[in-house]
Amino acid sequence: MGQGQIDGLVHALPLPAVFIATSDRIYAINDPAKTILGEGLTGRHYIHALRQPTVIEAIEACKKSQVEQTATYLGTEGRTETSYQLTCAYVAGDTSGVLVTFEDITDLKKTDQLRSDFVANVSHELRTPLTALMGFIETLQTTAKDDPKASERFLDIMASETSRMNRLVDDLLSLSRVEAQGRSRPTETVDIAELLGSIVHSLSPLAKTNAAELTLNLSSDQTLILGDGDQLRQVFVNLIENALKYGGEGVDVTVSLSEGHYEPL
Repeated sequence: MGQGQIDGLVHALPLPAVFIATSDRIYAINDPAKTILGEGLTGRHYIHALRQPTVIEAIEACKKSQVEQTATYLGTEGRTETSYQLTCAYVAGDTSGVLVTFEDITDLKKTDQLRSDFVANVSHELRTPLTALMGFIETLQTTAKDDPKASERFLDIMASETSRMNRLVDDLLSLSRVEAQGRSRPTETVDIAELLGSIVHSLSPLAKTNAAELTLNLSSDQTLILGDGDQLRQVFVNLIENALKYGGEGVDVTVSLSEGHYEPL
């Protein structure tokens, strides 16, 4: 494969791509790769552009073994850290060398980190009520075995902790369902006014406990939309619960619903 063919091939690739000749000089680089690595790199030693040790190791291993290698390239775009899956493939011919392509995996990395953080937080949240339940059960079996008042108090707390764990499990199941159906367009018709009325009614005891005023303000008795009723309920419950719990004692929480129009993108 001659120089013109290699240059044409590299520029035709949709992914950022760099061709490194056996002389270790950058032989060809397309515009998407210039966005990542910068301008003026053609003819220069590839280390000027790709200075990360794992990337250099992958390129050298590909040159020696002529077997495809992969590595992760870390970069920045403005103030945002970026991650690329870098693939090195050996190209034989009149002008042999290593073709390096970049696949942007920044969003995938962020998603994995969010998932790891979420699992860690949920594990911590579950461990706390589980530890409390174990302690109360042990107490009920021993020192509070014949104390009706203590037993009643501990059972109330255990019921509260059990409800807390149940909500966490529901959140996990909801997340799993969202991920599984994330690309599916909803077909269910949901009456938002009715849904919000049901939620406000169910959260009234929590509002009373926090000496809060929870008000529902509807501009229409019936507002129908396409959506997933369970997921919408989860969103609204979380928002209103947070307002009641963290808004401070005696806070006024008003849930308003009004009709509007928008232009689809």
